[in-house]
Amino acid sequence: MAGVDEKGFSVTRDRGVAELWASFRAAQRGGSANGIVLEASAGSLPLNQGQPGAWADPDEYFIRPEDFPQVGPGVFF
Repeated sequence: MAGVDEKGFSVTRDRGVAELWASFRAAQRGGSANGIVLEASAGSLPLNQGQPGAWADPDEYFIRPEDFPQVGPGVFF
């Protein structure tokens, strides 16, 4: 049901969407209904925008797995 998202780490600019999505995914994985939301400055992240037909919405952003090393410690709070 809730496997790994192969495109990477999903990001949104809307905190409400982030909270709902985190809770939904946590519940899918059998965890608490309280998901965790991390925050970061958009300028400190190597973001990619979703494309229709590529398992992403146009207003969705994500960090590709190959870009994870560019996100250093202390970026998320």
